[in-house]
Amino acid sequence: GATEPSKAPGQGGLRQRRGAVESGAGRGPAPALFAGQWPDAGIASDPPPWRMDLAVVSIAFGLTVFWCVFPFLLVASFILTACEILRKFMGMDRPQIDEGSDNDIYIVMPGCCGYIFHQLGMLQYVCEHFETSNIKFAGVSSGALGAVMVLYVEQAIAGSTTGFEAAARAREATHSLFVEIEERLNKYFWYPLGFIGRVGTGMDDMLKHAQLARPPAPGRVHVGVRRMVLCPLPATLSDVITQFDDYEEFAVAVRASSSVWPFVRVRPLTWLERKNAFCVDGVNPYSFSWVIDYCVHCMTGEATRTAPAHVVPTWIDAIIGGWNCAAMNTILPRRGRFVWLSSTIGSRMQPWNILRFSPWFVADQWRAGYIHAMELDTVGHFQAFTRRVGNSPSMSLAQSG
Repeated sequence: GATEPSKAPGQGGLRQRRGAVESGAGRGPAPALFAGQWPDAGIASDPPPWRMDLAVVSIAFGLTVFWCVFPFLLVASFILTACEILRKFMGMDRPQIDEGSDNDIYIVMPGCCGYIFHQLGMLQYVCEHFETSNIKFAGVSSGALGAVMVLYVEQAIAGSTTGFEAAARAREATHSLFVEIEERLNKYFWYPLGFIGRVGTGMDDMLKHAQLARPPAPGRVHVGVRRMVLCPLPATLSDVITQFDDYEEFAVAVRASSSVWPFVRVRPLTWLERKNAFCVDGVNPYSFSWVIDYCVHCMTGEATRTAPAHVVPTWIDAIIGGWNCAAMNTILPRRGRFVWLSSTIGSRMQPWNILRFSPWFVADQWRAGYIHAMELDTVGHFQAFTRRVGNSPSMSLAQSG
């Protein structure tokens, strides 16, 4: 997407544009910016590109380190895989799946690696155009952070008297989160390996910025994690948290869900009192047992719930779906209306970009996610949702094209 010139380093030019959507409590939105008239996410960011010499040296160093540690990671992965397969064969780990209700609507958000910002851009569009207070959320890894964003927007738009005003406040709130993330991550993403162990700091800033007055109602948000067990066989087991006593407990659960080592956090273990255990990222890329889970789900038909065909149209999308299917099997009820939000829908994910964390890519993917959601809206992907009065997907798409 095209970028716009920025004025303040680290702010990506967004603050200069924010004045156009400021709506403040009791003042209402600017009449010229009703939701159906926004052609894009409104993210104006123009960070400097990576220096070629620095990029080449960093990537060469990273590949060297990777091949040095790869044998050890491979051995650890085979040991972990063997333990998890044995536990499954012995019937030790049978997830307790809620029955659910056909009347419940869920936004389902799997972990999408570096495409988290694409996912957040999709959510910005949803928050602007649809009423979300009657929707539940099931998220793992990046998807758990997405649930925080929606709840923060709901708090920000409380008291809006029209759909137009709610949409404008939603845009203002999501832009403020983008600024918070961008200002933190741009300090680290200025070279190719800068994100290692540091993505989590930007996510923590987002959690602090999105402070909620109260936690989500019991059962409204399903956060997927993997709980560590040591006996009789060590493994990380898919688990879900659906109840939180306060916002801090909710934020800690989200941190645990999005903590894959070493990319997001150097210290991935998070103690969760409610589970009385250490927990790690809800998606485990260091075990091959997901291949068995995914194949079993496909053969039994369970994949229609945990990794439906429209979410995994190509081989790379199927890998992402396979990584997430065990978590989805745990956090999704058997019944309900599931609306997926993922960069894999329509195969927007490119394998060479999964670990591409750069200031430019963050903003570009946020914008691309917004347009992606807009296009999905025009083909009825969100027909289960209640549209805010005055919002028209066709108006937005016509102006963006």
